[in-house]
Amino acid sequence: MADTEQRIRERAHQIWEEEGRPKGREQEHWERARFLVGLEDNADAGREPNPMVEDREKGWTTPPPPEPVEPIEALENQGEFPDRFADQGEKTPGPVRKQSKAAPAKPKPAPVKPKRGKK
Repeated sequence: MADTEQRIRERAHQIWEEEGRPKGREQEHWERARFLVGLEDNADAGREPNPMVEDREKGWTTPPPPEPVEPIEALENQGEFPDRFADQGEKTPGPVRKQSKAAPAKPKPAPVKPKRGKK
C-alpha cells in the first residue's frame, strides 16, 4: 500500500511539473495520478469477462430483459421522422418594411350618430 501511495505521489508531482507547476490544482493532479497508477496496476482488467453478465466457470449468463428496452411503437415509427436538417417550420422573421413618414396614415372617419325622431 505504501508503495502504491508513493507511486501516486511521484506521478502527481510529474503531472504538476508537466503543466507548469500551477497553484491550487493539487487535488486534480492527485486524482489523475491515482487513476493512472490504477490503470498500470490493472492493465489486463479490461480483458476479463464482466462478472455481472457472464460466468463461464459456472456456465450461466444473465437472461435478456423481459420487455424490449424501447416500446415497439418507437421502433416501428423510426423511419417516419425527418432528419435533423429537414425544415420543420421553424422560420425566423425576415426584415420588416417600415412605413415612410411622408405618407401619413388616413384618419378614421368619425362614427355616424343615429338620428332620433320627435316624440
